[in-house]
Amino acid sequence: MIRTIHFLNRKYPRLEESGDWKINMEQFFLLNSEDFTAAINKMIKVSMDSSRMKDTFAELALRELLLKLMQTQARQFVEAQYKEMASYNRFAAMIQYVQENIHQRISVNDLCRKVYMSRPTFFRIFKREFGITPIEYIIKEKMKLAKDILLNSNITINDVAYQCGFNSVNHFIKTFRQFEKITPLQFKKMQYPGVIL
Repeated sequence: MIRTIHFLNRKYPRLEESGDWKINMEQFFLLNSEDFTAAINKMIKVSMDSSRMKDTFAELALRELLLKLMQTQARQFVEAQYKEMASYNRFAAMIQYVQENIHQRISVNDLCRKVYMSRPTFFRIFKREFGITPIEYIIKEKMKLAKDILLNSNITINDVAYQCGFNSVNHFIKTFRQFEKITPLQFKKMQYPGVIL
C-alpha cells in the first residue's frame, strides 16, 4: 500500500492545492459503485486463479482498488468541505458552482474557466483526482436532486426534469434510466408502492 501511494505521489502528483495522495483510515464508508464492484470482482477472480503470475495480478488489482478508494475519498472530502475550500481549491470552487447552479444547464466551458484550465486538461485532471469525469459528476448531482424531488413532492416528471436543468423530458428520463437503471416513474412507484401516480 505504501509503495503504491509513494508511486502515485511521485509519478502522478495531485493538483497543487489538493495535497498528496493518501488514504483516510477513518473514512471507509463509501457508496457502492460499478468501479468498486469491478475492482473487488477482479480481486476475487485473481485470488482464485492458479496462474504463476497470480501474485503480480493480485498486486495490480490491489493498486487499482487503492487508487479508486483514494479518488473516492478525495471527492467525498471536497464535496463535504467545498464551501470552506472554495477560495483556495479549484475543484472545490467548481463544486460550489455546480451546487449553486444545479437547477440550470451547466456548461463545461464555464467550469473550465472557473478552474483556469483547458477542457482536455480539466477532464484529465478531474478524472485523475476523483475517478469520474466532470460530466459524470454533474449528472450524479442532478440525479441526486431528481431523486430528492421525486421522493418529496408530487410534481410531474416534466417538472422534475426542468427543475434539474434538463431542457428535454426525454433526455432526463434516458439519463435517469442510464444512471439509476430504472425510470423516474418506476423510482417513485418503488418508494410509494400502491399509490397511483
